[in-house]
This record gives sequence, C-alpha cells and structure tokens, in this order.
Amino acid sequence: MNTLEELKGKNPFRMPEGYIEDFTRNMIDQLPKKTFEEPAKISWKDRILPWVYLAAAIAGLGLFFNVLNRNGESKSTAKDNYILSSEAPDRAASDDTEEADDYLDYLETQYTNYLLAEELGKLE
Repeated sequence: MNTLEELKGKNPFRMPEGYIEDFTRNMIDQLPKKTFEEPAKISWKDRILPWVYLAAAIAGLGLFFNVLNRNGESKSTAKDNYILSSEAPDRAASDDTEEADDYLDYLETQYTNYLLAEELGKLE
C-alpha cells in the first residue's frame, strides 16, 4: 500500500497526452449545432390590436367614472355648472389677515416659551 512518504513530491494523477491541446476542439465538436431560424413576421394587425384594446379600456374607464360622478349630481344643464357666483364674500379680506397675524403671534409666543424652557432646563 502507498504511504504518504512514497507519494511525497509525485502527482498520482495522470492526464492523457494531448488532452489540453485538443480539449477546445473536442468540446466544440460535442456541442449540438445551432440552427438560426428567421423570426416570424408580425402583421400590422397584431401590432395595432394591443393599442386598440388599451384605448378601449381607457375609454371604458372614463365612461364608467363619468356615470359614477353623474349619479350623485342633480339634474342640471351644463350651463348651470359654469355660472360663477357674483355675490360678495361675507367677510372682508382684512379680517383674514388680522386672523393670520394673530395666529402667527401665537405661534411665535409658543416657540419663544419653548426655547426659554429648554435653555432654563439646560442651566439647572
């Protein structure tokens, strides 16, 4: 039986002569031959039909949502939908600006109190 000392420095595996040189050629010979078929021609009808289906689906969805929206509305003419109100607003514009200024003052006071409380908390 072989011992480790007898095999030291020797390669017990052998390769046939010329195996590496002929490997590529043998591998290519063993592969199946590929035949390239010309792709089938797509007719204009087959190219256009998906776009027609898409347009029909979009039109169907549009009509569907149009019907859903119309069910909740009262029976009015299209002219009535576009009439703008000519009534004056109930409040003056200055009321809105005064209210906005008051709100901004409130926010500024709250923020200032928060910053002061934070600073006083750090000093303790």
